[in-house]
Amino acid sequence: MQTDANFSHYPKCQVMMRSIKKHNSVRLVMALILLFLNIPVTITPLATRYGIIFVIFALLYTAGVFISFLFAVPETPKFCIIPAILIFLGILSEWIAFPIALLMLLSLAWVVPDYKKLKWLKEQSGYPQFSERFDEQMQKLGKGYQPEHHFDHIHDAQMKDAFEETPAEESPSSAQNIEMPDVPEIPERPDFYE
Repeated sequence: MQTDANFSHYPKCQVMMRSIKKHNSVRLVMALILLFLNIPVTITPLATRYGIIFVIFALLYTAGVFISFLFAVPETPKFCIIPAILIFLGILSEWIAFPIALLMLLSLAWVVPDYKKLKWLKEQSGYPQFSERFDEQMQKLGKGYQPEHHFDHIHDAQMKDAFEETPAEESPSSAQNIEMPDVPEIPERPDFYE
């Protein structure tokens, strides 16, 4: 059994895990709000200048940026390159306003410190649960579930047919081997219920 000193870092690690998840949620909400804000600021005026086809492409671009933000998480920081490239392309093609693009790039930069924290957390004992109870249960169970029967190298010819009947004396569920208890008598219902 581990001592309490081995669990002392768990509260700090739990707080860090929650903050990383919260930052990711805030980043997604922020991207969604900024992209919706970009529609009346930048994309709607494009309809008068370039026509409806250009607006359709700009809306598809907006959806693509948001989808790329879904994958830009601290677990996979390399995917942050995709929304960053899309944002720079949006600035060049005038599909996104510069202040909105700048705020979105800053929110992407937020992934870097979260990635460093997550990398440190992965090196700590107890990752990802950081729960004393979970660790104690795993110690009691050992390595995890170990099946009683192994069917790795058994062929169909060696396995007993499931539909094959067993003799009554071998079958534990046969009626001959099971004694039924006596059923108690139930008193009749009084007449005042009728």
